[in-house]
Amino acid sequence: MSLPSPSSFAPISLQSARLKAGSASGVPSPCVGVCKMQAQTGWCSGCYRSIEEITAWSRASDATKLALWAVIEQRQADVLAALSVGEAATP
Repeated sequence: MSLPSPSSFAPISLQSARLKAGSASGVPSPCVGVCKMQAQTGWCSGCYRSIEEITAWSRASDATKLALWAVIEQRQADVLAALSVGEAATP
């Protein structure tokens, strides 16, 4: 997996998306307006979703959206862990 540089890693979370959405109902989108697909992972570098997940979002149930948020947060945790290991290995 190709990793972002530690300084460019900007995690997103359901909690922060809910705060940003304010009083809007439903599950907020993870989109942060950084729409660049990473060839190595197949995920957007902004929201950590695949093209299939992005296109299905508007038709997905709230339960499916919440499940995808859990996947997104796990992907970010995996990237952060890999970055931490990479930083530790750098003299």
